[in-house]
Formats: sequence, C-alpha cells, structure tokens
Amino acid sequence: MANILIVEDDRTTIDLICDYLSDVGHSVRQAYDGKQALELFYRKPAELVILDIMLP
Repeated sequence: MANILIVEDDRTTIDLICDYLSDVGHSVRQAYDGKQALELFYRKPAELVILDIMLP
C-alpha cells in the first residue's frame, strides 16, 4: 500500500484520517505544521501528501 503523509493542525481531524487510512492498510505519518511535515518528508519521502491548505 501507499506511504502517506497527513499534514493537519486539528488533532481530531488528523486522528480520524490516519485511523481510516491505517485500517485499510496504508503506512501513515502525521504532521501538525509545515515545519514538521518538511522534516518528515525529507527523512522519508511520501508517495502521497494530504495537506490542510488553511494551516496557520
């Protein structure tokens, strides 16, 4: 399955998305801001990034 990075500042939303994607077999990492997302992406690039476009 896919290696996915979720970037979302709302913890309830990110937990729901990650739980669902993990349950269907994807490898999911989560970041709560842009800086953390870049650090995770540089360590191991994701095949898909789901990004909240309204990050603070």
